[in-house]
Amino acid sequence: MRPEVPATKFETIGSPTRCLALLKRFKDRLAAMSVTVPGAPEEYLSSILDIDGPGRAIILDELKPREGHDRLLSAGRCNVSLYLKGQGLHFASELLSHAAADGIAYYRLALPHRMRHYTQRGAHRVPVPVAYSLPLVIRDRTAVVRGEVIDVSMSGIGFTVPLSAWTENLKPGYVLPLASVRRDGDDPIDVSLEIRHTALTNDRSGLRVGACYTDLERHQRK
Repeated sequence: MRPEVPATKFETIGSPTRCLALLKRFKDRLAAMSVTVPGAPEEYLSSILDIDGPGRAIILDELKPREGHDRLLSAGRCNVSLYLKGQGLHFASELLSHAAADGIAYYRLALPHRMRHYTQRGAHRVPVPVAYSLPLVIRDRTAVVRGEVIDVSMSGIGFTVPLSAWTENLKPGYVLPLASVRRDGDDPIDVSLEIRHTALTNDRSGLRVGACYTDLERHQRK
């Protein structure tokens, strides 16, 4: 499972030079990595073996569990997330080629032209007590999905939703135009949310999501 980066501040990096510099920094500091493949809900572990600046490529170690290898070759692309304490990098990439050495696969991915760099949030996060239910109803463009709020802060919420085809949409930067949170005895609070990070729940039956508010009025943040 990917480490959680409770990030609310991010910037989109569009400079190839800056993308390369950030990747080298995360590699040198042995950042944790997770890889997802389109069409597969699982997350796979890997690491950066090398960065080929002139060749515009990143060399990744074999995906673990092994089934990720076949799925990556089939899809030909993936989403990569790197994590350091208080920071995260997220980007999509195309598979350029693959090979093996001593029976262990490795992959050449295209060096991204754009990525998102996340930094630690400033707002303190408060867990919702287990005995206290805080239902969430998400009305997306093509679906109505019910979930459960698990923590709140001045800048966003954490919530869980069951895994489905719809949850494949929940990537960093994806905007949920309408989500309703209902507290006991209160009218629902309607907010728009932007996804910042996701991780599988412990039982792997759902997705744990961190999101920030995009339009919540100040008086509603109490």
